[in-house]
Amino acid sequence: MNATTGVELVERARAIARLIAREADEIERTRRLTTAVVSALIENGLYRALVPQSLGGEEAPIESFMQMLEEIAKADASTAWCLGQCTVCAMIAASLDHDTAQEIFNTPPGILAWGAIAHEARSVDGGYRVTARWDFASGSRQASWL
Repeated sequence: MNATTGVELVERARAIARLIAREADEIERTRRLTTAVVSALIENGLYRALVPQSLGGEEAPIESFMQMLEEIAKADASTAWCLGQCTVCAMIAASLDHDTAQEIFNTPPGILAWGAIAHEARSVDGGYRVTARWDFASGSRQASWL
C-alpha cells in the first residue's frame, strides 16, 4: 500500500459523500442502506479498504481507513457504521487460506458481515445442517456472506 492509494481512498469517500447525504433520510426511515449507497460504496472499493493486496484489496493503513470512514460518517453515521463493520470483518481475509478468502472476497459483492447469533450446527450426511437466528449483524443486508 502506498501513501497515494490511501489518499485516493479518502478522496473516493469524499466523492460519494453528497450521494450518501441525499440518501440519509431514506436510510433512517427504512433502517437500511439504499441500493444507490451500497452500489457507490462497492464501485469505489470502500468495502475492500482492509482486504489484503494479495486478494486485490486496498490493504489500507489504519489511518487512511479511519479518515475514509470519517468522510462517510460526515454524510451519514449509519452508513459509516455498516461500512466499518463489514470492512473490519474483511480483515479476516489475511487469516484464511487463499482459496477460501478468494471465494468470499472476490465473488461480487465480496462483503462479509457477522453479528450476534443463536445457532446450532449438526453433522449430517454430506455436510452440516445449520440453523440460526441473527439478532443483529450490522451490514448484513448488503453482505454476500454471513
